[in-house]
Amino acid sequence: MVNNSLVLVGYFKEIHELADRIGVKLTAVVDPLYNEPTNQLIKLYPTDEDFLTKASDESVFLTPDYPKVRDKLYHLYSKAGHNLVTLICPTAMISPTATINEASCVQSGAHLSSNVSLGIGVKINCHANVMHDCTVGEFTTIAPNAVLLGGVEIGHRSYIGANATILPGITIGSDVTVGAGSVVTKDVPDGFVVCGNPARKLR
Repeated sequence: MVNNSLVLVGYFKEIHELADRIGVKLTAVVDPLYNEPTNQLIKLYPTDEDFLTKASDESVFLTPDYPKVRDKLYHLYSKAGHNLVTLICPTAMISPTATINEASCVQSGAHLSSNVSLGIGVKINCHANVMHDCTVGEFTTIAPNAVLLGGVEIGHRSYIGANATILPGITIGSDVTVGAGSVVTKDVPDGFVVCGNPARKLR
């Protein structure tokens, strides 16, 4: 659940705007690179440690796109007792049979079809299309306009690049990177980078 106030861990303007759209007030940012105009209503914490020693029980959203970073931050903040929230854009189209876990994000125009399952900390970017019976593992990022066709399974901490297409029934392992614009026609084992049409393994 999202309370009426929120702390962003890492500052992304698009997430701030999404929070505004759903009526959630931004109260603090944890980011040494925060460079928005000074706003005395928003506290700034330069490091995770600085925030964690001064605050507790705050609702927190983890903004980084990189799956391994979100994984690390999730465990750091959940261990400290913070509420890790999920943000869903009002323009996202989500089936009533889809399952979305905590600390996830579904951006504008994204589509989650029937029986889709998102693990903890998944990020579905703008206009991504996740079709029926897909399973997306923890902390995985689906970049803008990517398409997962029916029955795709993706492991933990993987990154599916912008405009990539994963064909039906494909299994992609954990810690995999799929390059932008790739078309994945075969299963991909853990830890590989693939790109191209059809996608081929780089390592």
